[in-house]
Amino acid sequence: MKFHFGNLYDSSSTVIEAKNLEHAIKIFKVEELFPEQFVEKTFVKDYDYDSNLSRNVYKFKKGPLIYVRATDKDGHVKEKAKILRKIPLEECIHVDFNSFIPKRTLLEGPKIKEGEDSTETLPVVGSKTEIQQCNKQELRARHDLIKKKMSELEEARHALNESMSLIKSELEAKGKMIYIIETYMGIHEEVIQLQEGQKAPEKEPLTLYQQVLYMDEEIGVWENDGIDFKDIEKFDKWVCNHIDKFLYKPKSVCVFQVRRDPKDYGHPLVNIFLNQENFRTYFLIRNGENIYRIWSDVHISSRLFPAKDEYTRILKNKDAWGKPEENLQKTHESYLYGLIAIQGLIERTDIFGVSLRNQVTLLKPGGFTPKQVKLVRDGEQKNWVSSRESWKEFIKKNRKTIGLGTRIVVTAGRFRFHSSDGYDDCWRTAPFRVWSSPSHYEVYTVEEYGDRVKSYYHGSTIKIFFHPGDEIYTPGEWEPHQRRRRVPFRLYTEEVINFDAITIEDCDYYEKNRFERKDYLEILPILHWVKTEKLKEQKLEREFCRFLANQLGWSEKQYGKIQKTVDWWKLKNKWKRGLMKDDAKAVRMILRRLKKV
Repeated sequence: MKFHFGNLYDSSSTVIEAKNLEHAIKIFKVEELFPEQFVEKTFVKDYDYDSNLSRNVYKFKKGPLIYVRATDKDGHVKEKAKILRKIPLEECIHVDFNSFIPKRTLLEGPKIKEGEDSTETLPVVGSKTEIQQCNKQELRARHDLIKKKMSELEEARHALNESMSLIKSELEAKGKMIYIIETYMGIHEEVIQLQEGQKAPEKEPLTLYQQVLYMDEEIGVWENDGIDFKDIEKFDKWVCNHIDKFLYKPKSVCVFQVRRDPKDYGHPLVNIFLNQENFRTYFLIRNGENIYRIWSDVHISSRLFPAKDEYTRILKNKDAWGKPEENLQKTHESYLYGLIAIQGLIERTDIFGVSLRNQVTLLKPGGFTPKQVKLVRDGEQKNWVSSRESWKEFIKKNRKTIGLGTRIVVTAGRFRFHSSDGYDDCWRTAPFRVWSSPSHYEVYTVEEYGDRVKSYYHGSTIKIFFHPGDEIYTPGEWEPHQRRRRVPFRLYTEEVINFDAITIEDCDYYEKNRFERKDYLEILPILHWVKTEKLKEQKLEREFCRFLANQLGWSEKQYGKIQKTVDWWKLKNKWKRGLMKDDAKAVRMILRRLKKV
């Protein structure tokens, strides 16, 4: 049977399962160390939570009682359930556990009379003295004492933690101060002079460029996933021939890192270790004909000095993670160390000459005049001057022009035709099983458009045909032979470029636009090849125009009309084509159209 002790539908109640009511009451009195929490609410005057004891302390009216009710088989009590017993609270607190233990168990040991069966003897649970001391009031007192001691220990632990936090903060502050001094003094500094010559005039102001640049992006070599820290000497030779791209003022400083993105060296642990070198920060410095590359033990993430309204935006941003004041402090420190390193070079060395020494302070507003130091805010995008749209905007528009018959170039990376994770690209060549993919350096024609479901992220699907260049077996033959027929290959429009919708001028602009260099591994290889093919095609079309002009007896001044007609022939049909697709037909149709002009 189940019995309910305490208030109905309240957390301050408990259900005890026992063979009868008397047994349930005994269990309740033994198990519940603080039965006052089950007193009927009508007897409670007031209560308060004692955090030291981790429980409520009650004040009762006279004669507080605990009600016992019967429950159903699921332990639920009906609202008007009959009260089986009202137990005084005092009976549940002043409990002598001896009254619940059979007397024979109070003996020091079992006494067996001669001829008595030893199996009928009750076991000894403890000495008589120990059991007599075991009562609920004493247990309650011990419990409260232990809780108070635990609370005192917790308070002491918090106090110690606060003291440790203060010590840790103080040590961190001292560590930062030591780091600042070492940076200023150039203790870990490494200076390499790349070029020697005449210095700029002393009155020439020092120009600081804000944007952080990356060696691999500026050189633009995409083989082997770009250069890394092992190729810094290559950068040193290259930069001396291209110094005016970065430091076009006679006395100036810009910041370089080896790479923006990590390089894959084939193993996760090796990647972590070696890419630390790729993320090192270098100062590239020019003073007239003198060029220096300096490593100072600082890390500059995105800009050498803050944007104009950066600190104000941080303080106003209440939704940012952490307190605005703490975020401001972290941001300020991120700029502080780079400027300290340059300030140290000004004061300790003659790399910048001597006119700025003891005259400028880069570490506070108003610490210098425009005649002494100029800040070039090339790291703030709103200051960028560009007459054209970004590469992402351009390529998005380019891909929208793709349709049936469009000539395209594949730009996507590797396609997987079998893999351990169960994902593959075999759908691309279905129903054929081909383990190769189209070349990135060939022009293909879209043979089908939208033959599969359009992807929200990748655009519509297109189908081209290509020669895999593999060998196949024919049924009934023992030896393989070269595949003669083309096979289909499916792509998304996001994986290709419309070859006819991009010009040589487009390729030139996006190849040389330094604002797009962060994506150089994606942009440069394909643009370089497309530009090369376009130049070949342009050369062929010039010869073709010269041939047609001779046929018509036209002068060079009329080559423009011929070129427009050539473009018409290439693009007029749904199926786009080059001149060599059918040169005899091209000659006939273009001549016929030009004669009508």
